[in-house]
Amino acid sequence: MHFFIFSLLSFNLLSPTLTLEVKPINEFSLQNLPSSLILKDSSLTMKGSYSITTNENNKKIIGCLSTPLPPHTTLTVHLEAPKGAHSLGKVLLSNQDTLLVSNISRVAEENLNITYILSSDTLPPAGSYSNLVRFTLTE
Repeated sequence: MHFFIFSLLSFNLLSPTLTLEVKPINEFSLQNLPSSLILKDSSLTMKGSYSITTNENNKKIIGCLSTPLPPHTTLTVHLEAPKGAHSLGKVLLSNQDTLLVSNISRVAEENLNITYILSSDTLPPAGSYSNLVRFTLTE
């Protein structure tokens, strides 16, 4: 009997090392946005929403247009900030990247408001104009 007990005590215990890797999650999606805006007066306001999920710190949302708008026409956008972040309020979009929301850290929120205001000092000539509004979640 003593030999058997001695044998159990002499076994080496294995302690495996487990490595856990958490990959970055950076998701940004738009909901309830109009596919087109029809300007009949000097100003048009449209609303939509967005959702954001990130497990990283100090992210920001920038926005831009793919091409310049017709002369005397502007597009302003306001994104509601997720908890702990900072919205820059109503921001005029151009074909250059523009900061919209900063200090985004470790959030998962849905149905945050987006407001678009399309306006013109003088209505552009009748016709159809196409432009892409690009939002990017970045460092």
